[in-house]
Amino acid sequence: MEKSRVVLEEGEEGRFSFGEEKTCHNHGEKIRLYCTSCEEGICEECRRTGPHDSDKHETGSIGETVLERTGRIEGMIESGLREKREGVKM
Repeated sequence: MEKSRVVLEEGEEGRFSFGEEKTCHNHGEKIRLYCTSCEEGICEECRRTGPHDSDKHETGSIGETVLERTGRIEGMIESGLREKREGVKM
Protein backbone atom coordinates (compact mmCIF):
# COMPACT_ATOMS: atom_id res chain seq x y z
CA MET A 1 0.00 0.00 0.00
CA GLU A 2 1.40 3.39 -1.01
CA LYS A 3 1.59 6.05 1.71
CA SER A 4 0.00 9.44 1.12
CA ARG A 5 2.31 12.40 1.41
CA VAL A 6 1.62 16.10 1.78
CA VAL A 7 3.94 18.29 -0.25
CA LEU A 8 4.95 21.75 0.87
CA GLU A 9 5.95 24.31 -1.72
CA GLU A 10 8.34 27.17 -1.06
CA GLY A 11 6.75 30.52 -1.77
CA GLU A 12 7.73 34.16 -1.42
CA GLU A 13 10.23 35.11 1.27
CA GLY A 14 11.14 31.47 1.87
CA ARG A 15 7.80 30.68 3.50
CA PHE A 16 6.24 27.32 2.84
CA SER A 17 2.64 26.80 1.85
CA PHE A 18 0.65 23.74 1.10
CA GLY A 19 0.57 22.78 -2.54
CA GLU A 20 -2.46 21.27 -4.18
CA GLU A 21 -4.70 19.61 -1.62
CA LYS A 22 -4.11 15.90 -1.48
CA THR A 23 -6.80 13.31 -0.90
CA CYS A 24 -6.61 10.13 1.15
CA HIS A 25 -6.04 7.01 -0.91
CA ASN A 26 -8.20 5.02 1.58
CA HIS A 27 -11.20 7.33 1.97
CA GLY A 28 -11.00 9.99 -0.77
CA GLU A 29 -11.25 12.81 1.81
CA LYS A 30 -8.93 15.83 1.97
CA ILE A 31 -5.76 15.24 3.97
CA ARG A 32 -5.87 17.71 6.86
CA LEU A 33 -4.06 15.81 9.62
CA TYR A 34 -0.63 14.32 10.13
CA CYS A 35 0.22 11.06 11.90
CA THR A 36 3.62 11.64 13.50
CA SER A 37 3.83 7.95 14.38
CA CYS A 38 3.66 6.92 10.71
CA GLU A 39 5.10 10.14 9.24
CA GLU A 40 2.24 10.61 6.79
CA GLY A 41 -0.70 12.85 6.01
CA ILE A 42 -4.11 11.42 6.86
CA CYS A 43 -7.79 12.39 6.66
CA GLU A 44 -10.34 12.72 9.48
CA GLU A 45 -11.84 9.34 8.60
CA CYS A 46 -8.42 7.65 8.99
CA ARG A 47 -8.26 8.97 12.54
CA ARG A 48 -11.88 8.08 13.36
CA THR A 49 -12.17 4.61 11.84
CA GLY A 50 -8.67 3.51 10.93
CA PRO A 51 -5.99 2.80 10.17
CA HIS A 52 -4.81 5.62 12.50
CA ASP A 53 -7.48 5.29 15.21
CA SER A 54 -5.57 3.54 17.99
CA ASP A 55 -3.51 4.86 20.89
CA LYS A 56 -0.42 3.81 18.92
CA HIS A 57 -0.93 6.74 16.54
CA GLU A 58 -0.19 10.32 17.53
CA THR A 59 -2.04 12.68 15.19
CA GLY A 60 -2.47 16.42 14.88
CA SER A 61 -3.10 19.14 12.33
CA ILE A 62 -0.62 19.47 9.50
CA GLY A 63 -0.12 23.16 10.27
CA GLU A 64 0.73 22.52 13.92
CA THR A 65 3.14 19.78 12.93
CA VAL A 66 4.91 22.07 10.45
CA LEU A 67 5.22 24.85 13.05
CA GLU A 68 6.50 22.47 15.74
CA ARG A 69 9.08 20.90 13.47
CA THR A 70 10.16 24.26 12.06
CA GLY A 71 10.73 25.51 15.61
CA ARG A 72 12.70 22.39 16.47
CA ILE A 73 14.90 22.78 13.38
CA GLU A 74 15.47 26.48 14.06
CA GLY A 75 16.50 25.59 17.63
CA MET A 76 18.99 23.01 16.36
CA ILE A 77 20.46 25.51 13.90
CA GLU A 78 20.75 28.21 16.57
CA SER A 79 22.36 25.75 18.99
CA GLY A 80 24.87 24.66 16.33
CA LEU A 81 25.71 28.26 15.47
CA ARG A 82 26.14 29.12 19.15
CA GLU A 83 28.50 26.16 19.63
CA LYS A 84 30.46 27.17 16.54
CA ARG A 85 30.78 30.79 17.74
CA GLU A 86 31.93 29.62 21.18
CA GLY A 87 34.48 27.30 19.57
CA VAL A 88 35.89 30.18 17.51
CA LYS A 89 36.26 32.42 20.60
CA MET A 90 38.46 29.89 22.41
